[in-house]
Amino acid sequence: MRHFFSNVKRSVFGPPGVVFLLLAALTGCRTGPALPPVSLDEAGWTISRGEALWRHGDKLELAGEVLLAAGLERSLVQFSKGPIEIVSARREGTAWEIQFPAQKRRYSGRGRPPKALPWLHLADAVAGRPLPKGFSWSRSENSWKFESRRDVIEGVFSE
Repeated sequence: MRHFFSNVKRSVFGPPGVVFLLLAALTGCRTGPALPPVSLDEAGWTISRGEALWRHGDKLELAGEVLLAAGLERSLVQFSKGPIEIVSARREGTAWEIQFPAQKRRYSGRGRPPKALPWLHLADAVAGRPLPKGFSWSRSENSWKFESRRDVIEGVFSE
């Protein structure tokens, strides 16, 4: 797992990343305050749970549990391994936020989420909404597969 996050850090802060960060600073894009807590007990959520396998390039492969909760203009995707939450990705209207709790990392913004964070696009794929260029979604009777340039997330929803 260490290799995945070291690559993310390098790709964000390496030479191409410096240009990205400079443009982000000039256009006002930044990690803002955390989204307010969500309660899945509220009315309006459709919840699916299951198992998934996440492959990031050839450096990371994790199997775990996936939870996808979708509501009107909002979604929550959590990927965990036992009691350890690996990824939590949320969208509320135009706001998005992704957390990697084990790494103590959080990113957020407004508008279309970055392609480099596929967990933020999974709810759109499941709902049949248009995906960014370079993403694909397929579903069979018992399983699904979501792919981006560097990531493959595949799994089954059991409920």
